[in-house]
Amino acid sequence: MRPATRPRHAGLTTIEVLVAVTLLVSAISATLAVQAKATALASRVQWRRLLAIAATSTLDSLRTVPCATLASGSAVTPSGTLAWRVAPTTTVATITLSAVPTGGIPWRIESVRPCP
Repeated sequence: MRPATRPRHAGLTTIEVLVAVTLLVSAISATLAVQAKATALASRVQWRRLLAIAATSTLDSLRTVPCATLASGSAVTPSGTLAWRVAPTTTVATITLSAVPTGGIPWRIESVRPCP
């Protein structure tokens, strides 16, 4: 005689569905968190790029000013603050430009130009 077997049911149990839903929600949450972080970093990089362009433009314009009229100063842009200090001597002018990005790490550029 054959032993009695339970009939097979097609489908998933409640536990299997719960585990699958939990894994799916975890994966979606992780994906959204990574996307949010990437968007924030891309925004910060964009602000730093705009500030670097402003810093380069400021240095270029300071290089065209005659040494006798060079002066320290500062400027506020939407992407951060620029401040430059000029230290002229009889032969060269040293320009130190400090950039402080909005919500970022400050950085500095130093440029030396000859003074005739």
